[in-house]
Amino acid sequence: MLTQYQESKSVIQRAFLEAELVDGLLQDALAVILFPQQDGPLPKADWIEVQRHVKRWSQGQLPDPFRPINHATIESLNRLYDRLSTYIEDYITKATSKYPPRAYLCLPDLSSKRDRLFFRNKEIGQEVIKMYSLTDDERRRLIQAFLRYEFLCKINLLGEEGSHKVVTAAYSHLAAWEFEAIKSVYSYIQALYGATFAHFADSWLPDIPNKLVTEAHEKISDDCLRFPDNVYFRAATYFGDMNAHVESEPTVNSLAFVGLDPITTLLMFPRDKTGCPQGLIPWLNGISNRYEGELRPDRHAFSFIDEKTEVLIENDLENCPRVYRALRAKIPGPIYVDGVFRDPHNLLQLHVCRQRAWVFMDDARHYPHQDLSRHFPTLKQLQLQLGRHALMGNRSARSIHRAALRRQ
Repeated sequence: MLTQYQESKSVIQRAFLEAELVDGLLQDALAVILFPQQDGPLPKADWIEVQRHVKRWSQGQLPDPFRPINHATIESLNRLYDRLSTYIEDYITKATSKYPPRAYLCLPDLSSKRDRLFFRNKEIGQEVIKMYSLTDDERRRLIQAFLRYEFLCKINLLGEEGSHKVVTAAYSHLAAWEFEAIKSVYSYIQALYGATFAHFADSWLPDIPNKLVTEAHEKISDDCLRFPDNVYFRAATYFGDMNAHVESEPTVNSLAFVGLDPITTLLMFPRDKTGCPQGLIPWLNGISNRYEGELRPDRHAFSFIDEKTEVLIENDLENCPRVYRALRAKIPGPIYVDGVFRDPHNLLQLHVCRQRAWVFMDDARHYPHQDLSRHFPTLKQLQLQLGRHALMGNRSARSIHRAALRRQ
């Protein structure tokens, strides 16, 4: 009986993965799980193996584990899919919540249950949106973006030499919205680290305000989170609230460059009574020392993606997801003109859109009131709040305000 159950389970698992990993997703997933092992910059000789792997992937020639059946590879695919599902469900739940800056404070539940959002080991009353609630197109966009992000991180860890060439060969054919999807996943992983920082800093869980930035026609009250914290969850803000000695602060702020393995390891640590992973500071110091060179913001692998997302490509809107198409015209571009930084509210608006999964959804059904205009702020609405100085020079005041609210 047990043998029959195990055989049936294996057959169902294979059928499910085959149905999910279509239209190139299987090759993308294989590119991740079969990527040549590395732990830091590779010797020149090993670059040949990486280039061979990338070439076989780009030509769709990585071995199909379903024909003939390769049980070990299928099991690796199943573990990868389960991990991606955990993060995708967490991301979409937070992105579509009524008040994302509140939801993003929560840490994901890595157990098989994962049906609620938790903050400090307590439910916040937010049900998790499951994979089956997404359309096929939405689910596949998300899986593909997470796989591309993970593949990019693996290239990023190889060292500078040759990484730009590998990334160019792998991703030069992508549309601008697909680069934006990778950046959105990167933004989500940054926020996961921010949630761990917030737990260490004894941050409070804010109430959902009576009036959101997207509903305001005047400057809103500072009773809760201050602008821009009340519209955008920024990991570095909560890192600053920790007041802890970390050997390499810039490196910590770039942790999302190393992929899903480190954040998964951190989230699996035992939690203290506040819900914070135990040993967070020693872990941050250890990973900063280990990956110091690979975590620089100017890393070639990610700088290539930045180059592709900083310019608005008008003819990219025809075949892109519908929510992205509806919102993209409202984001003035490019963000940079001749290398000069434009209005910071413009960049803030883009960050907010990424945290709210604008590039993945077919429609507004999962968003509050099924209304995009009540969830995605316009540039005018952002400019109405406090002004430019709130973004650039008032972070200490916001930190003091958060600390005062924690003491209440």
